[in-house]
Amino acid sequence: METRGAFAAFDAATGRVTLSASTQMPHLLRTGIADILGIPESELRVIAPEVGGGFGQKMPLIPEYVIVVWAARRFACSVAWIEDRLENLTASFHARDQRLHLRGAFNADGRLVALDADVLCNIGAYSSFPVTAGVEPLMALADLPGPYRVPEYRARARGIASNTCPAALAEMSARLCWVTATPTPLRFRRSRIFHPATSQGVRLLQVAARPHRQAGSNCGPRVAICQFQHFRQIPSPLSDQGITFGVSYHRNLP
Repeated sequence: METRGAFAAFDAATGRVTLSASTQMPHLLRTGIADILGIPESELRVIAPEVGGGFGQKMPLIPEYVIVVWAARRFACSVAWIEDRLENLTASFHARDQRLHLRGAFNADGRLVALDADVLCNIGAYSSFPVTAGVEPLMALADLPGPYRVPEYRARARGIASNTCPAALAEMSARLCWVTATPTPLRFRRSRIFHPATSQGVRLLQVAARPHRQAGSNCGPRVAICQFQHFRQIPSPLSDQGITFGVSYHRNLP
């Protein structure tokens, strides 16, 4: 929820500028700004204060950071910039929409044995420094199988330029899909693992307990089968409206 902001202070005694910015990459930020302005890196200090978590908007080198440093040097003063929410939604870096076409093959035991993926990622109108606009299709392609053991995997990922705001490493639907709440590949992983197998008559817990995961991964299921069986017998108070209880299967990675 935090918008971007920067404060550049000019030191008349040394001729240096100290930039405090809501960033998670102060060293790369200093390198990029110094390169754009054509100044030695020794004339710029970048501080990353306590800005909360590390989100995608904390990574790219944005034009406003360059401008406040330039203005502080040009006018030998301190310059502050803080965007509002509308500016953030209009011009900042955001995770864009993805369209995934997936085909999975299961054997008779409900094991996933093959996966074919075609990934289209909206990367916005501009690229970004340092990760570039290609990070989202790249990570979607690389992370889609997750911890599962998929003997045969084929994928094609493409980035589509559009007139929307640019994309960057914004807890992207692809990269940090293990810990975020809205990861596109993770949602597909869960539906892909369970739905086709359960449609073959294999029980959910039987599928969940299968060793789909990679060797060495300790993200195995911890499910109390007896509690699950009891849960299925609990009547839904809204069953007359067609609303019943559901089960969510969740993995935590260390």
